[in-house]
Amino acid sequence: MKAAQFAGYEIREVSVPQTGDNDVLVKVGNAGFCHTDYQVWKGGNGSPYPIVPSHEPVGTVVAVGPAAQAKWKVDYRVGVILFRHACKTCIGCETTEDIRYCANRDMAGLTADGARSPLMCAGATVWAGLHEAKVEPSQPIGVIGIGGLGSLAVQLAKAVGHPVVAIDNRPERRELGTEFPLKADLVVDSQDSEAIAKCVPLGVPTRGCQFNSFDLIFKTLTIKGSLAANRIQTEEMSKTVAKFNIRSHVTTIPLGKVPDVTDLYMDPHLKGRLVMNIES
Repeated sequence: MKAAQFAGYEIREVSVPQTGDNDVLVKVGNAGFCHTDYQVWKGGNGSPYPIVPSHEPVGTVVAVGPAAQAKWKVDYRVGVILFRHACKTCIGCETTEDIRYCANRDMAGLTADGARSPLMCAGATVWAGLHEAKVEPSQPIGVIGIGGLGSLAVQLAKAVGHPVVAIDNRPERRELGTEFPLKADLVVDSQDSEAIAKCVPLGVPTRGCQFNSFDLIFKTLTIKGSLAANRIQTEEMSKTVAKFNIRSHVTTIPLGKVPDVTDLYMDPHLKGRLVMNIES
């Protein structure tokens, strides 16, 4: 089969994965290109090379292992989440059923070959972040950075009842805050305004973060991280997306153009998410 592997991007022939007893084999139709994929391409995250990128594929089930046939069938349309192969024996697995906390799990496109379109990573990540923030639905939420994740965060937050302020310093990104029916109540140019009370960082800056400890203490601010989403949260997000007709702004490229994907990703005028169409 054909796949894009990191090593500089090249289109190569690779072996079709074998389907184990509990496995489902998915033929990928579309796969999103995430900032994490860019970091791996740059040599970050300690990923092995060569590696097939993307942890956000959607596609069609083409084979099902014997132990998985009660739930999964050939021809099902599915999205695939980042985490897989929980060991079920480590402390994380013994104290929680959340695969995100397994010490030995694989992560598609980072520690093992991957391939989901924006909802499976961007949508799931911001949905989990909304839950981690533990903000009451009637309380306002500020979304800083209205890109691929931020534009979905605006819509998902509106869907569950939050007034939303969209914040960005680029005009084309601020436009995304009002492009869809579930639009931001207020759009702010971050070069002109500064106002934040509770922050859930979902992006990882290259040089770390610095905080004024006096502001954190005397303003009783809260900063909390959030790691992607588990299966249950992703299912909740998918139902909300279907119910409220939430959309992601995407730029689609064919598989043959994947060697150029990093240049496209770094274009400052790019809106929304990059998606690789594997079937084209």
